[in-house]
Amino acid sequence: MQGISLARHAAEAKTEDDAALVAAARRDPAAFAVLYRRYVTPVYRYLYSRVGNATDAEETHQGITLRVLAVAHGPEETAV
Repeated sequence: MQGISLARHAAEAKTEDDAALVAAARRDPAAFAVLYRRYVTPVYRYLYSRVGNATDAEETHQGITLRVLAVAHGPEETAV
């Protein structure tokens, strides 16, 4: 059971770290780069698995990234 506990603790720590990074990215667009680098590959892989080709996955990824940036640096009431 200790392995499960350690894994859960690591996941919770990463979630807290991500929350701090999101807060920083809302204040400083350059801080978004850390989140982008952390998730660019897993997000792209997920999109590729859903759309089935590189061009559509790249275009979808670009659209999502631009939307996230707009929301992160736009008015507080903007929703995704």
